Amino acid sequence: MTPLRLKPRYPMLDRLVPTLACLRREEVLIQAWKKTASHIRQHAWFSDPLAIDWETVRLPSFLSEIGSALTVTDEWANNPLRIVPAPKSQKTPWRVSETGAWKPSSNGTGDNHVPLRPLAHVALREQVVATAALLCLADRVESLQGAPKPVESGASQFETLSYGHRLFCDPSGTQLHHRWGSSGLYRRFFTDYRSFLGRPEAVANRLVAESPDDSGRHVFIVHSDLRAFYDRVRPGLLHEKLEQLCCSSEEEPFFAFTKQLFAWSWHSDDHAAATTYECANDIKGFSAIALPQGLAAAGFFANIVLLDFDSVLADEFGRPIVDDLRVDDACRYVDDLRVVVSSRAPITADCVKERVATWLQDKLDATTAGLLVADDKTVAMPFNADPAHRVRLKPTMDRIQAQVSGGFDAIRGEWILETVHSLAKRQAPHVPVGDEDSWPLTPQVDVRSDTAARFCAQRFRTTYRSLRPLLGARTRGVETPSPTPLSIEDIDEAAHAFSLSLVEHWKTDPSNVRLLRVALDLWPHHALLEAVLDIISPYLDSVHHPASAAS
Repeated sequence: MTPLRLKPRYPMLDRLVPTLACLRREEVLIQAWKKTASHIRQHAWFSDPLAIDWETVRLPSFLSEIGSALTVTDEWANNPLRIVPAPKSQKTPWRVSETGAWKPSSNGTGDNHVPLRPLAHVALREQVVATAALLCLADRVESLQGAPKPVESGASQFETLSYGHRLFCDPSGTQLHHRWGSSGLYRRFFTDYRSFLGRPEAVANRLVAESPDDSGRHVFIVHSDLRAFYDRVRPGLLHEKLEQLCCSSEEEPFFAFTKQLFAWSWHSDDHAAATTYECANDIKGFSAIALPQGLAAAGFFANIVLLDFDSVLADEFGRPIVDDLRVDDACRYVDDLRVVVSSRAPITADCVKERVATWLQDKLDATTAGLLVADDKTVAMPFNADPAHRVRLKPTMDRIQAQVSGGFDAIRGEWILETVHSLAKRQAPHVPVGDEDSWPLTPQVDVRSDTAARFCAQRFRTTYRSLRPLLGARTRGVETPSPTPLSIEDIDEAAHAFSLSLVEHWKTDPSNVRLLRVALDLWPHHALLEAVLDIISPYLDSVHHPASAAS
């Protein structure tokens, strides 16, 4: 008997191409919705989950409305953005005063200024269409960037410079093909961020090994950043980079539509807040937005903006910046940069910092006018030396990740929780590489504090959820070889204590909202929620100018 084979409703798309016909296909819009909704729920803490739930209930009608709107693209108009002012990370911690007011501690000058980040609430319709455009461009853009492989695995450093906001792809010769049916929008953060952190060290180690004697090269790893990157990308710059991806006249209507799509403006009620931010940060043209911070597809299109920048940096490998200072490698995680340079002649770290920052700015001016290197976040670290104040968190994070990903039993789960808790304590008082401090032995970590804190929170939650049922089985008579077995009460108390530490971390640095979300998930107690609401309620009454609530 011949087995019954059901014909799939949608044929598998071997390759999506950037055309309007492809953009409006129902199967493409469904995949765009799935990826967008999942990404927003997981990452956009300021989103409206009820709006996502409502569109999920009426999903066929919602996608049909989008498809109909895309048939007449000349009439397409974006819904205006709503600004969501969110506090940025700062050196001065926030504290709750004796009066119960929650605000930054005084820095000694009486200035309690709250640095804000203008997050944006983007309508779900535009979110889905932007992700659909991403799917149509995925193969082309990912192939241009190359596979994000770790250099230490044997991959050539010339294959890729970009590790941030990359898509799940399968190689086919020199091309990459996006797994358009995958549930996640981007590759896992820690996997690629670990490759990004390990690459400079792998290159620097190779340079030192090639010239081990005293006459060898002086190697430096330079950390840098692009100042207010997303806010400085004007629509004209993004449109220029998108046009370079057009390969035929058949694709021209698609790219003409992307120009309409990636040109947002602020809601009339938010013009004042946007103007205030524009003036405070010296950002020209902030009334027109290309990559709103809140758009799920923004990371992918940010990489498009920097494609030419990547190409120019790769061409400089092995060439001198000035005199004998040579560029040996460069890579980036979206706007976070690492550059490896070396010199045969002795040179100071401050001199390396100044020359590399100038070199990077020259390359930005030549390829992406309007973007700036953050001089205050640029630092050169000598690799040959082993600073006594350097604290390496990455190896411990790698071990934890390997254990969590590979599965574990009750004994190994206990070890993971203890190691995560220890890691959280190790990184808390330290400062990131490059932060200024007068004391020469102030510990400096190789992973940013907010990144390490999120890693600890998420791995603790994952391990706790998997370990608790195992402990439950043990208390019902299933024996394990552990000499001092944990009970469910023990692990629940550990989760309680860890939740309180996460809330305390968020309270001193409210930019890291994900810690609060994990804390409330681990210990959803009404007392904790009430305490949190008490300190944030003044800011809910001053949505557009939360700094006024702190003054």
